[in-house]
Amino acid sequence: MINNFLIPRLSKTSMQAMETISSQAQDAATNAEHVVDWIAGKAADTAEAGTELAQDYVEAGLKGAGVFKDEVYEQIAKTEMLETTKLMVERAKWHAEETMGNAEEAVEQLSDAALRSLTKKIFDAIIAAHGTWRLTAHFRFIKVMAVSAIGQPGCLTGPNLLVHILSHKDVSGLTGTDAKIRDAVAEAVSDAYFLWQSKVMVPGLPWYPAFAAWPGPHAPPTPNVPMPLIVCPSAKLAKLTSAASLSKAIKDGLPSSMKDKGPYCTAVATSLAAGFMTWLPAAQIMGVMGFGPVPSYAPPAINAGPVVNGKTIETPGCFSGTPPLILTVPPTFK
Repeated sequence: MINNFLIPRLSKTSMQAMETISSQAQDAATNAEHVVDWIAGKAADTAEAGTELAQDYVEAGLKGAGVFKDEVYEQIAKTEMLETTKLMVERAKWHAEETMGNAEEAVEQLSDAALRSLTKKIFDAIIAAHGTWRLTAHFRFIKVMAVSAIGQPGCLTGPNLLVHILSHKDVSGLTGTDAKIRDAVAEAVSDAYFLWQSKVMVPGLPWYPAFAAWPGPHAPPTPNVPMPLIVCPSAKLAKLTSAASLSKAIKDGLPSSMKDKGPYCTAVATSLAAGFMTWLPAAQIMGVMGFGPVPSYAPPAINAGPVVNGKTIETPGCFSGTPPLILTVPPTFK
């Protein structure tokens, strides 16, 4: 601004020059403002475009980052799932092994209990069949010479045990493995008993003491002196009283697929052998009726004499008073 004090002293030309300069200065300022505004506008446009571009880049980056994040999370999830699956598999295997062990133990216990039940039925059938034998067995072809009774191997006869064992109510309906075990045990016992029976002999036992000097021409039927059956020897006694022999016979009677039943065969055979060995001394031979002629009887010179070539009455009943066979089921078959 021009000082008012100096205005009177300025010349007209100077005043014009000052006005011209002032006008030019104002125009320059105006132009400068326009340039600044233009530059500012351009800068603003550039900044806005840069911002939009930056935003685009940011959005693209975020989107890419999101996709990558999703892929990463998905991979992590898959890895975790795989590890979890592996852990679950390991746990399942452990539980399966534990369950299998428990199952095998349970099956073994169940199998042992089932075998005990089956064996009890088979033993009951054998005892019943043997009871029938005791009621019907008898001696035959016995020769009586004075006090002695003489019988050759084969003098003891009785029914075959097998048919009576297999027809017993407790085992006749068995099927499958049980039936095979029943048959093997029944056949082994029946065969062993038959072999023992077929070789039993009466070796001149003093059954008839009164026949040493019978006071008459003919001795009437007279019962024998009771004696235990064990005193009648048999060459096949071991077939009936040897656990090893019975076990082999039972095992041989089983199909090849059941040859692993060795411990069972041994346990059953041991009980059978013990049962028969206990029964033989307890079984009493009673009521064998002997009779025969007294050739030397010639009264009044000879008033008594021995029975010669006497016989026995071949009727059942000589073992009817004997105790039954006792068989004990083994506590285990391992």
